[in-house]
Amino acid sequence: MALYSVLLELDNKGVIKLFDYICSEFIITNGIRPNINIGAFICERESVIMDYYSGISQFLEPVRIMFDSAGMFENGTIYLRAELSDKLKSNYYKAYATLSKHFDAGFNGKYLPSRWFPYVTVGYEPCPAEADELFLHLSKNFTPFECDLRTSALARCEPYKVIARAPLVFDGT
Repeated sequence: MALYSVLLELDNKGVIKLFDYICSEFIITNGIRPNINIGAFICERESVIMDYYSGISQFLEPVRIMFDSAGMFENGTIYLRAELSDKLKSNYYKAYATLSKHFDAGFNGKYLPSRWFPYVTVGYEPCPAEADELFLHLSKNFTPFECDLRTSALARCEPYKVIARAPLVFDGT
């Protein structure tokens, strides 16, 4: 069994802007492209989840997003929160509705509809004092910004590796 995530990736302009806020060596050294996770699922065979991802990826839409605030989870993960637009919500539900019928939720249900919200991880500090210090610095220096989500990806989480990627081209209007 392996854990997989469906991601919406920031465009190059968004990546460049986001690097003003990244404070995690892990993100940089592992080459993790900034993204919004729209689902985490457990699957036995990679080829099976890749087939489902291929099916849903053609119906995911490009999205303009606004990062409006910084936040921190109890575990020391620091993030930038994105406003939840109708298109972003639609992309989330397309992925969730399809994949949840076939695979169990990963990450302890963190990406279930009752708990999910859009964010990009920018740092992680397991030491509470250091996490608080980074969060305080980020909060003081954060300026809201917009960017686009232009690609989706399917990543195997442990170890992290993008195994499929597709442009967001569907026009649902």
